[in-house]
Amino acid sequence: KKVLLLHVPILFCLYMLTDHGINSDGNMNINQKHLAVFTALARHPPSMRIFRGLLEVVLLGFCAAFSLYVYEQAFTKHVIAKLLFEVPYTLKGSENSSDYQITKFDETIDEEYDDEEHEDDYEIQTIKQQQEQDNNDQIIIPTTASILNGTLDLLLLILISLFLFTFSSSAGGQYIDQTNQITTASSDTAYTSKTNTAATSPLTSLGDIAAPVFPILLCFICAIKAFFPWNKRRYHFWTVMSYTISAPMYQISFRDGFVGDIFTSMVRPLQDIAFTMFYLFSGLQGWWIYRDQTTEEDIIQPVENSWLLHTVVLPACMLSPLWWRYCQTLRQCYEHKTRWPYLGNSFKYFFAAQVVLFGVFDPGNKNNTLWLTSFILATLYQLVWDVFMDWELFVWDKKSRTFEMRRKRLYTRKSVYIAIFILNILLRFCWTLNFLPVRYLSPTGALLYTFSADFSTFISPTLACAEIIRRTVWGFLRFELEVIKVMSEEESDDGDDVVESNDGIEMKPMVISSIDRKTMSTLSSNIQSSSTSVWFLNDFATSSDVQILWELCVYATIFTSMGIISAVHRGVM
Repeated sequence: KKVLLLHVPILFCLYMLTDHGINSDGNMNINQKHLAVFTALARHPPSMRIFRGLLEVVLLGFCAAFSLYVYEQAFTKHVIAKLLFEVPYTLKGSENSSDYQITKFDETIDEEYDDEEHEDDYEIQTIKQQQEQDNNDQIIIPTTASILNGTLDLLLLILISLFLFTFSSSAGGQYIDQTNQITTASSDTAYTSKTNTAATSPLTSLGDIAAPVFPILLCFICAIKAFFPWNKRRYHFWTVMSYTISAPMYQISFRDGFVGDIFTSMVRPLQDIAFTMFYLFSGLQGWWIYRDQTTEEDIIQPVENSWLLHTVVLPACMLSPLWWRYCQTLRQCYEHKTRWPYLGNSFKYFFAAQVVLFGVFDPGNKNNTLWLTSFILATLYQLVWDVFMDWELFVWDKKSRTFEMRRKRLYTRKSVYIAIFILNILLRFCWTLNFLPVRYLSPTGALLYTFSADFSTFISPTLACAEIIRRTVWGFLRFELEVIKVMSEEESDDGDDVVESNDGIEMKPMVISSIDRKTMSTLSSNIQSSSTSVWFLNDFATSSDVQILWELCVYATIFTSMGIISAVHRGVM
């Protein structure tokens, strides 16, 4: 109902706003029309980036709602809540434990109360504290309808702002004062514009000035809505986000790694959001610069030609998700005291970061053979890791000595796995392309396109949307594999705890109290003989925590050093 009553009429209004085409002689052609929204966005590139970034967030919301719907159809709510919506571990009963200790301390020092009354008061306080702790640790699971409803509300807000923006800015405000701007030049299809009248029209000037206000207001509204009203759900959400951004300072769960991977697919939206913040806090210079211009190439704008924006802010948006995920894998090495597979996973992000650094700080040399080879190898490595590690889709069969699709699958149709496998291969190359800057500053300060203007206008947003869709279907198999692991652990725990005999008598698991030393030495020698040097290098158990931290710090230093070297080569530092 909301879509039919609100979204469809606004989309129809945007469709009805059209612009006349312009001939080679500068006259308007009434037979050539196009949507005015594209004209308005072309005349205000900063506003275009604001709308583009928010629409990509809307697409992410739709994909999240669809993903949760798929999970609810295939898996139990208990497993979904455990893996995705569990209360952050730093918020579990932290305040209530201190209250309990204070209450217990008061019981020992307060001797004036009667023993029975004090015991009753203590029990009541304990029950209240337990209820507060249960409420604090209660898992809040959003529904598919709630996510979809919130996404539609955001989309409605964007469409309203886009309509007002288009209405006030297209073609110099011809919708506000069309009769004073355009007159018929002849009986043919050509129209001419009275530029002097248009330039002096107060409504036209008002429209040009007011147009950028709407996307700016939209930004402020979205920013306020992201934090207010501040409640438990938002508190949990931003706490989980802080786990990823603050890696490796916190423990890494499946949810943290899952969120980190999603961040790596949100490079373009992060860049648009960062550009928006930079645009707003730079004094809204684009507001005044664009009001009398038709294209951004006609002027030297301080925002687009900012050295800080193109050499610090936008590259940081590209590299930060890779750095966060890289630090998460290093933290997993420390927690599990093993190098594989975590260092193998970290190498995937390290390899991708080097390709990104080359593309960011030397985009004009994109046809370099070394860069193209690294680009292909990094993408192939990511594909192999997706199939054999993140999904474990194919396993080695010792009998047939070939790779076969794993037999334990939770989705009913085999075609789902094949379709996701093929789609992931096709769109994986788009993921790496998303890290290349659309435009960059040359050493002389000129703003240049990495590919072409059409690529920046049409292909780049398409690649960003395609990557969000790829990450969504990638998450289907990644989440399924984790569900299988959790179910296997729960089944093994249930089977090991209590064993019931045929007579209904519960029996404890058998414990071996003693083993012959000769047997132990034989087993130990067999294990040592079967171990390889690779396994020895993989094990962290013989190293102390200080040694492990030193080694992991070396890996982190290598990552940051490559970024510094690239910046120095570009002349940034």
